[in-house]
Amino acid sequence: MIELVAFALALGYVLLSIRQRPIAWPLMIAASTLYGLLFLASRLYGQALLQLGFIAIAAWGWLQWTHGRKDDRPLAVSTLRLPQRLLLVVACGVATVLAALLLGRGTDAASPWLDAFTTVGSLLAQVLTARKYTDAWIGWLVVNLVSVALFLQQQLMPTALLYAIMAALSVAGWWAWRRAAAVPSGA
Repeated sequence: MIELVAFALALGYVLLSIRQRPIAWPLMIAASTLYGLLFLASRLYGQALLQLGFIAIAAWGWLQWTHGRKDDRPLAVSTLRLPQRLLLVVACGVATVLAALLLGRGTDAASPWLDAFTTVGSLLAQVLTARKYTDAWIGWLVVNLVSVALFLQQQLMPTALLYAIMAALSVAGWWAWRRAAAVPSGA
């Protein structure tokens, strides 16, 4: 039952995020709390820890979307430059290796490499979402597809389905935010 409620809350978060509605963030906090409990029980420690990160980033994201600013203007959708993207890809790779080694050697993690990648990638994508970068949705697409494999492996079928749906919604989010980024301020 916890998994199904978390599923519904997480789906609501994604749908409201695509529409840039700040109310998405409290849904994320609730979903992350429930998923944290579920992942602990499934020995997906990276995913469980990720939920704590999600809760903190969701609180920050909520503030960013309601009071954040870029260049003395309210926070608007924008896109990273190529050097920023490359730096984030390298940082994600290094952090994934370190997290996988830590999970693999320090715990009885069920799938340290997939758990590490999806944990690191999710944190990065969530921070980019909080700052309204279109690039967040590309990160979410990759993370969500890998997460499907991880959750199928752990027989968390509703969660695997959720992440498959979220992969499709990542594409929709990217298109919506790309259009929003192309609209001049004040239009």
